Amino acid sequence: MGYAKCIINGNIGKAPVVKRFGEDRVRASFSVAVSNNSKKNPATYWLSIISWDKQAELVEKYFTAGLYRDWE
Repeated sequence: MGYAKCIINGNIGKAPVVKRFGEDRVRASFSVAVSNNSKKNPATYWLSIISWDKQAELVEKYFTAGLYRDWE
């Protein structure tokens, strides 16, 4: 059985919202704007992203509104 791979290129909409649950759980949520770059029907789509624990701590430290990122 394989896995699906998704590559996201876009800008972070707002500053991430970080919540802490107890002493050891952290959740960061943020939105990413992606464009389809179609000349006939250009459109922007918003994706909601949620990160947990160590990844959420990295999001809190390094991600800001408007930052362009590539995710894999």
